Amino acid sequence: MEPQLRFTRLWLPAQPVVISMLVARIGDRAAVEDLVQEVALGAFQKLADYDETRSFTAWVLGIANHKAIDWLRTNGPKRRVIRDEQALATLMQVGAELERDLSDRELALHGCLEVLQGRAREVVRHHYVDERPVAEIASAMNLSVANIKVMLYRVREALRDCVERRLSADNRLASEGH
Repeated sequence: MEPQLRFTRLWLPAQPVVISMLVARIGDRAAVEDLVQEVALGAFQKLADYDETRSFTAWVLGIANHKAIDWLRTNGPKRRVIRDEQALATLMQVGAELERDLSDRELALHGCLEVLQGRAREVVRHHYVDERPVAEIASAMNLSVANIKVMLYRVREALRDCVERRLSADNRLASEGH
C-alpha cells in the first residue's frame, strides 16, 4: 500500500482525538490548526518508525504532545492554557477505544470481502483497490454504467450487513465469555 494511502487510513480516525487533545492543552484554535498540520506532517515523515503492534492514535498523540509542549514553551505564559492531565488521559483512552472499534470493523470487513466472488469481487477490486472510474469499469466488463452503479450499491449494502452480523456475533461471544 502506498505510504500516503496508509497514512490517510491511519490518520483519519486519530485526527479528531489529536484536535481534542490540542484544544484541551493549548486552548488557542488558530494555534491548534497549525499544530494539527505539524503533527500530521511529522507523523507522515516518521511513518516508517511507527510500530504497527501499537495504537496509531496513541503514537500520534505522543507526537502531538511534544508539539504542544514546544508551543507552550514559546507561547504558554501569554496564553490561557488548560492543563487538565485527567482530561488528556481520558482523551487518549477514548482515542484508543475508537481505534479498537475501527480495527474490529476493519477485520470484519476484510472477512466479508474474502467471501465476495465473481463479478461482485471484480467490481469492488476495480473500483476500490484500483481506483478506476465507474465508466471505465463498465467498459472493461462490457456492462452499462448503471449496471456497475447498481452492483456497487448492492455490494456495499451486502458488505454493511455482513460487517454488522460479524460484529454482532463477536459481541455476543464476548458477552457470553467465550
